[in-house]
Amino acid sequence: MKKIIFVFLILVNKFSLYAQINKIETLRPTNKTIIKFDSLVNFVDNNVIDLIGQEIYIIGDEAKNEFNGFSKKNPIDDIKKYSSIGRNNNDYIKYEDIAEKYFTILDVLKYTKSDRSSFSNAKFILKLEQKDSKQVYYYSYPTREFEVPFIVVGYFLKMKKLYINQNYISRGLNWNSYDNPYEPIYNIVNGKQIINFTIGEEWKVIELSIQNKTKIYSSIYDNLFFILENKFNEKVSIPFLVINYEWAILEKSKSDYIKNKFGDIIWNKILSRKIWIGMTEDMLLFSIGKPDKINKTITETNKSEQWYYQEKLSNKTGDHYYYFENGILKAIQ
Repeated sequence: MKKIIFVFLILVNKFSLYAQINKIETLRPTNKTIIKFDSLVNFVDNNVIDLIGQEIYIIGDEAKNEFNGFSKKNPIDDIKKYSSIGRNNNDYIKYEDIAEKYFTILDVLKYTKSDRSSFSNAKFILKLEQKDSKQVYYYSYPTREFEVPFIVVGYFLKMKKLYINQNYISRGLNWNSYDNPYEPIYNIVNGKQIINFTIGEEWKVIELSIQNKTKIYSSIYDNLFFILENKFNEKVSIPFLVINYEWAILEKSKSDYIKNKFGDIIWNKILSRKIWIGMTEDMLLFSIGKPDKINKTITETNKSEQWYYQEKLSNKTGDHYYYFENGILKAIQ
């Protein structure tokens, strides 16, 4: 396996999480109060005005050589003159010229319906200023989250604050390889296989990093990785979204709850994602998560449930059914 090299986003300047919002006549809040950006999200839909004053970091992506929504001039003026955005050679922005740089969102402009129909479904334009050069750019803000090419610095800092120093318990699966979860996992420092990657091992989040990709990925979150460290000072990465998917890892507080409730033997079975006749509904939930569908049959004396899972892990792919009688697993199909 190739050694993964991570480019850490180093924030050397002091960033303001909440800056004064400029007044825009067409987007002014109706209650006349200043709206502060919700740093728990990286993408906003209709409340794009919330982004005014925020710092952003544009992810590096060498594959984005085509038109990318950035222009040196107001796109609305471009539409009127060229019937498209950024097509004038003097205004066209190569992605490589803006990637891996910081910008401040100065203003938010709004497309009219006629502007949008002549180009795209974008509703808003972000007026940006590059922090070092002070060059002003315009960006057509997409309506779909996965198309956003930047990280809001306030969001990044909030995620660091929430996750760093949190402890997790491994389920012994390679969380970097959903299709092949039993592949070895490697130390990102020296590239060596981690021998002690076992069920029940404790890992601590020590950093949140950005990996600048060289091909197009489905969303900006695919560029974010947590760095975890164990008691042997070995370091591994885990995708930003996967840390909350319990098929591979559990928060230590939840793991401790399971151990205290069911005891060590059941705890080990649950961490191993094992399923057995006689387990309770809670045990199955902790072991493999919520079902895709539940069918219930209730009589005066009995409650029967059929839990359906469409398993996606490589060694257990397919449809699976679990039958409960009064909360106890009685049959597996």
